[in-house]
Amino acid sequence: MKNTNPFPRFIPTQVPWLVGLLTLLVACQPSTPAGPTAAPGPVANASPGGRRAAVVTVQAETVKYGPLVVSNSTAGTVVADVQSQVAAQTAGTVTNLVRHAGDWVKAGDPVVLLDDSQLQLALKIAQANLSTAKLNAGVKPDGTFGENSKSRLQLQAAQQTFDSDLALSKIGGIAVSDLATAQANLEAAKIAVQQDPISVSTATIQVQQAQLNLTWATVRAPFAGQIVSVNVQPGEYVATNTTVFVLVSLAKDVDFDVPPAEVAGLTHGAKITFNQDGKTNSITLIGVPSAPVNGLVPLQAALPAGFAGAYGTVGSVGYTQVMATGVLVPIPAIETLENTTYVFTIRDGKAARADVAILADSGTYAAVTGLKDGDIVVVNPPPGLLAGAPVRVLNSPNGAPKQATPTPPKTGGQ
Repeated sequence: MKNTNPFPRFIPTQVPWLVGLLTLLVACQPSTPAGPTAAPGPVANASPGGRRAAVVTVQAETVKYGPLVVSNSTAGTVVADVQSQVAAQTAGTVTNLVRHAGDWVKAGDPVVLLDDSQLQLALKIAQANLSTAKLNAGVKPDGTFGENSKSRLQLQAAQQTFDSDLALSKIGGIAVSDLATAQANLEAAKIAVQQDPISVSTATIQVQQAQLNLTWATVRAPFAGQIVSVNVQPGEYVATNTTVFVLVSLAKDVDFDVPPAEVAGLTHGAKITFNQDGKTNSITLIGVPSAPVNGLVPLQAALPAGFAGAYGTVGSVGYTQVMATGVLVPIPAIETLENTTYVFTIRDGKAARADVAILADSGTYAAVTGLKDGDIVVVNPPPGLLAGAPVRVLNSPNGAPKQATPTPPKTGGQ
């Protein structure tokens, strides 16, 4: 009989195959979570949209307020603290050279001798004139003036003559002109008495000058040091103020030059260093900076006593310069964007942006405004770091506080 049913005939033997197919389809469907799933600890944080932001690992440094100091160096040359061209103070012929170039001398040591025969004679004449002046003035051995000096005796005689002539003139015994002459002689005698101390003082000064000239016939070292050169020879006549030898002091200094922009802080008494042959010596600035010469400011510093380096030794002068005072930030922490300079700080475990203004930089650090002493800045911020992003401090070169590391967010269901 022909089957007129429109549906396929169901064959019982096909049931196991259909059941297996349905089981496979059910296994491939995603399962529905029964409840909230725990977040992966500190590596995620809930965002406003419900998504979790990854924690960014950064390096950080705690910044401090203070001066930005840079170290500079320049060439320096060892020179004598004092160099003197010693001149003859009196004229004469050179008789002997006591010391020669290269000799070390003490203050007062004779170096060049001049012929002093004329000077000794001049001293004897001055001494004789002084003795005459004292005799005329009646100077006693104790230095006081006596009453029986030549001038005082002449004054007494002139006074008596005048008194006698005055009495005669009253009775018409002498002419008026004779009385006037007596009066003039009396006044001259009074002046002579007044001149006695002056004459003695003048004669005394002349003796002292003659003694000084005699002393100058021996040209001596004015201070302890080394003779650089002797410019005269025995038999040579030298005039007054002629340089006879050059002397340098035992004390040594360092001469150096710096650019005008680096003079700040290099004042009298400042301590700097001089490095020579691998040795570092502390030196002290002397004097005050002068006007620039050929674009550089000349300076001088005193070397310690006993410095063994020879004159002309060249070394390196090290000194520091305060460029500015502000919060000191490492250069790698500073970012720029469209004429804006800023850094990332860490607050409550998150990155925060802070605009700063650079006062000066040393190449490694910059002094800035816009931050506070103790702020924590991100060094070498990772690309794409945004304000508000959670951060974790991996390395803190100068000990950033541990609280800079964010607290892991709480997971759902806790």
